[in-house]
Amino acid sequence: INKRSDGREKADPVDVGTTMERDSLIRSWRMDGVPYSDAGGWLRINPVNGHVDDNSVTALRHMLIEFDKIPTSLQLCYFARFNAPIAALLTSGGQSIHAWIKVDCITRGEYDSLFLSIQSRLARFGMDSQNKNPGRLSRLVGAIRKIGFEGDGHQRLLYLNPNPSNHPIIT
Repeated sequence: INKRSDGREKADPVDVGTTMERDSLIRSWRMDGVPYSDAGGWLRINPVNGHVDDNSVTALRHMLIEFDKIPTSLQLCYFARFNAPIAALLTSGGQSIHAWIKVDCITRGEYDSLFLSIQSRLARFGMDSQNKNPGRLSRLVGAIRKIGFEGDGHQRLLYLNPNPSNHPIIT
């Protein structure tokens, strides 16, 4: 647990967690529920081969975009009008909305270039530039966060579109 400059607590993952294939993971969640701790729960935005570094990512499918410095209501308004293929929006249980942008990049260079392009468009709005790596963790929907939470701390799915277009959610 880390203390932020504003005195609030922030929890960071402390180990590599468990890597499972999707169908096994879903079966496990159905039988045992979604695992989490007081810090909530996390999952990787892209598939990995069992390790946790960026070189272990097996497909560059998504990019994580979030803003920590503006209210969640403004974040939602912005994402609804953002001209990008948003595959999912979920709450962190804290002060941000996580947007999974569908990228389907072939190379890491392509991924990095796309991130820089998006960052140049969103930096003035306070986009978190630390989310540049493809092995990034996002919040696990269904978990409840007790450290650094806002509201009830629930990590919720707000929007899902497995085949998003490159257009705003709301026009």
